[in-house]
Formats: sequence, C-alpha cells, structure tokens
Amino acid sequence: MNKPDSEQEFLAVVKQHLDQSLLHVDGETQSRLRIARRQALHSQPKQHPWVWPAWGLTAACALALALALWLGNPVGSNSVPMLEDVELLASADSLDLYEDMEFYGWLAEHDPAG
Repeated sequence: MNKPDSEQEFLAVVKQHLDQSLLHVDGETQSRLRIARRQALHSQPKQHPWVWPAWGLTAACALALALALWLGNPVGSNSVPMLEDVELLASADSLDLYEDMEFYGWLAEHDPAG
C-alpha cells in the first residue's frame, strides 16, 4: 500500500470511532456541549485596548517625520546643487575629470595660451 491510501484508511477508522463514541454520550454531557457551543458561537471577539493608541502613535510619528523633512529643507533653499550632483552621479561619463576640477580651473587662469 502507498502512503496516501494508508493515511486515508487511518482517517476513516478514526472518524468512525469518534462518530460511534458520540452515540454513547449521556444527556447531561450533550446539554453542556450544546450550551458551550452556543456560547462560543455568540461570543464577541476580544478587543485589544492597545491597538488604537498604537495606530495613533504611529500616525503621529509619521507626521512628525514628514514635517521635519519638509521644514528642514524648504523648497527654495539651495536644492539645485543637489540635483546637479545627482545628474553627475547618474551619468555614464567617467568621474575622473570631475575629481581634478580645481586643477583645471587653476590651469585655465594661469595658462597663457588658453
């Protein structure tokens, strides 16, 4: 026999045994089981009192971070050089030329042929 067949047979035997055991349950136990089942079906899910304050704290932190970032770098304040740096780093050109920019500036000032 292969494994799935033996597992299905095992489950069938267990189900049959449990079904037969239910036939021999006394009235008091059946009544208590019905009451417990009804209570379980009609009970309210437990509310966690800490959930709403946690969400509020998370929202407040996100708002504080957004304000700090927004007020820390106003739109009109020197944001253009940062964009130029990003364009420079994103270009496929070699960065060696830009490392010696001071030398090229000095050369342009002192070169009599230039």
